[in-house]
Amino acid sequence: MGAAMVEAGVAVKALLQGAAPERKQEIEDLWNHYAPKVCVVEDARGVNIRAGKGRIQFDHKTLEAIWLLGFNGWRSIETYSPAIILAGITDGAIEDILCADDELAAFEMDYRSRANSARSIIEEKSSVHTTWPQDVPRPEADRETLGSHQEMVAFDLVCLATAYVFLHELRHVKFLSDGACSTGCGRDRGTQSGH
Repeated sequence: MGAAMVEAGVAVKALLQGAAPERKQEIEDLWNHYAPKVCVVEDARGVNIRAGKGRIQFDHKTLEAIWLLGFNGWRSIETYSPAIILAGITDGAIEDILCADDELAAFEMDYRSRANSARSIIEEKSSVHTTWPQDVPRPEADRETLGSHQEMVAFDLVCLATAYVFLHELRHVKFLSDGACSTGCGRDRGTQSGH
C-alpha cells in the first residue's frame, strides 16, 4: 500500500472519528473490520467519490467543491438569519427587511460567484483554472488560523458534511463486502457521478 493511500486512509478515518467522537470505537472497529483502501484519484469532470468492494476513491477537486458549497451555504446563513430573527421579533415581512438591506445585492452577487466557482470545479477536469473566492479559506487551512469564529463554525460544519459523505461510502464498502446490497448496489460503483 503506497504512502499516499495510507495517508488518505488515516485522514478519512480521523475525519469520521472527529465528526462523531462519541462513536470513535465503533468507527475504529468498523474501519478495522473492513479495512478500506482509500485512494485519491486523478481529478476528472464531475463529482468523483465512490466505493467498491474494499475501497473508497475520491478526487481532490470534489472535496474542494464540497468545501466551497458548504462555506457558501454558511455565508447565506450569516446573511439571512438576522432578517429572519428581526422579522420574528417585529412581525415584519422578511422580504421588506431584506429590501432595506443596502448590502444584499453585493452579497447575492458574491453568492452567485462562489456558486459558479463550485460549478466550474465540478464541470472541469481540474480546479487549477478556477478562481478561488477571496472570502472562503482554502480547504487546507488550519482551523485555528481562520479569521473568525464564524469561519471556524463553517469549517466544522463542512467537515461534518464531508464525514457524512465518507461514512456513506464506507457503508457501501460494508454492504459490498458483506454481500448485503439491495438491487443495484452489488455492482462496483465506478461511475464518475458517485452518490
